[in-house]
Amino acid sequence: MSTSAAVEAERNRRARMWKAIEEIQAQRPLKSDEVRELGCYGSARGIWRDTKETKHLTPSGCGVAVGISSRGKYEDEFTDETALYRYPLTQQRGQDEGDIRSLRWALEFNLPLFLIRSANAKGDLTHSGKFRKVDKVFILRDLPDADGVDGEVLLTFSQGGKRDYSLTPDEGGSFEERQTALRTTKSKKRSQALFVRRVEDRYGPKRCAVCGALPAVVQAAHIRPVAEDGSDWDGNGIWLCQNHHSLFDAGIWSIRPGDLAVVPADGYDLSSLLMDKSDLKHLSAAPFPDAVEWRWEWFQRRANADASGD
Repeated sequence: MSTSAAVEAERNRRARMWKAIEEIQAQRPLKSDEVRELGCYGSARGIWRDTKETKHLTPSGCGVAVGISSRGKYEDEFTDETALYRYPLTQQRGQDEGDIRSLRWALEFNLPLFLIRSANAKGDLTHSGKFRKVDKVFILRDLPDADGVDGEVLLTFSQGGKRDYSLTPDEGGSFEERQTALRTTKSKKRSQALFVRRVEDRYGPKRCAVCGALPAVVQAAHIRPVAEDGSDWDGNGIWLCQNHHSLFDAGIWSIRPGDLAVVPADGYDLSSLLMDKSDLKHLSAAPFPDAVEWRWEWFQRRANADASGD
């Protein structure tokens, strides 16, 4: 059997497993032993490879990840749309490396994974419990740290997997991509979690660029907005607290090209806006110049319109 045929056979096997899961979950949450009986999970580790069924798909025989268990151990970050699942980091480094490779093969083949989380008798998610909630997810991106040892994978709950997203390449880029997903087709989506990761890679840990706000209230802000064909590249982003993010989007302040000065709109000053940075030269990297230029021109047009009363 060719590799493509073998992968398609595995895809069909997982489709049958998911159908069985859906039929049960339509009535009630699954029990832990049922999860194992169905084959979507069968390990004490966070990642279930099922090497018996999948080792023939990979050159090294490590197999392809089938199920992943997340019950808070690795502090995974979940939203309604995506999740960040951290690489395993245990005393069994050989096993960990095999598990990570199996995740990468699932991404390579675009095979679905079964995400298993604890639930109560009603099916609501809990930190622990006798029941399990199972979701079908896909890997959007592998996000290793610089050393290649630690890192995470970006998961999506979207059932089309990568096909549902407008994802830019890992390298290069500009502040302006081809038409955004929103404008090309409603079925295409953007990954905010991936954008956040890129901003972190460029600027470091969360810290508002213009004030000393705590990381808990800091967000990744687009310089050129997504609605205006802004990209998800790191240089089109900047860390801003919720307050200064809202004021930025409202045109109350902007970034001047060239010297990266923080410029308030007429009637405001740095003090009244609770800003303690007069420019962005302190950042470890500068935003894309063309992104800053676009935002500055938008800011000036808005100011001129306000002045004329339009």
